[in-house]
Formats: sequence, structure tokens, C-alpha cells
Amino acid sequence: MIEELPKQIKSVVHTVTLAGTQSLLVVDDNQMNLDLMAGVFQRAGYTVYTASSGQEGVDTAKAVVPDVIVMDLAMPEMDGFEATQQIKEHPPTADITVIACSAFATKDYQKRAFQAGCEGYITKPVEPEHLIEQVTKLILTSKIRRRIRTYGEDISDR
Repeated sequence: MIEELPKQIKSVVHTVTLAGTQSLLVVDDNQMNLDLMAGVFQRAGYTVYTASSGQEGVDTAKAVVPDVIVMDLAMPEMDGFEATQQIKEHPPTADITVIACSAFATKDYQKRAFQAGCEGYITKPVEPEHLIEQVTKLILTSKIRRRIRTYGEDISDR
């Protein structure tokens, strides 16, 4: 079985490369954070959409169906937990990778984010030079997990 691992990894990497992540939605009620992250992702070549509230994030996700969402968790009215749940409950957006982005680094906050449907967690303040690397790793991890769930352990032929 271990001798098959390189072949399976190559297959997963190929799938992730083909799937590509080209569009990204940043949801944050802090305009400075929104501008910072949008600028970093745009410079990296992403098509970037922004939303400044949880409800606007849900509406934008449903309208454009981005490849990934970076979701602030602490927002007034509809927080990121509820917004993520609504996105995950809507069939056309259910498979979007949602990455939580929060100033709260507690295990409880992270656990709540994952329970809501987030597939990654970034702690603020974000460092622009590491943001793309962090998000790329979380997207790859999410896609690999999803691929394994979909096809089981034998993914080498897919």
C-alpha cells in the first residue's frame, strides 16, 4: 500500500491543479481588513469579490459562487458562523471552501468555526506576505479531504 502513495499524491495534486482556485470572496466588516486582503489576492491573480457583512457575503456567494471564501467570524447582525452555515446549506454553494479569519485564536472559536462548516482557520492580524501561502495550503487540504471523501482511499485511478 505504501508504494502506491506517490501515485495517489500525484493524482490528487493533478486534480487540485485542474480544479484551480481562481475566484475568491472576502467577507469582513472592517474596511481596512477587506481592502488589505482584497489587494493581496488581486495581486496574486485571483478574481476577488468583497462583502462587508454576513448577509452580503451569503448573497454574493450565491450570486457568483466563488472557489473559496475567507470569512470574518465576528460581524454584527449576521456573524460569520451563521453566514457559513447558510452558504453550506445552499446546494449550489455547499462545496465552496470557507476559511475562517478571526482575531480570536481560542480553541472554542475554532471549534465553532469548523462546526459551522469552515474548512480552515486563519488568525488576525493577517500578515500579507504569508496570506496567500496560508490560504493556498488550506484550499489544497480542503480539496484533498473532499477528494478522499468522494472517492475513498483508492484515488489513484481518478
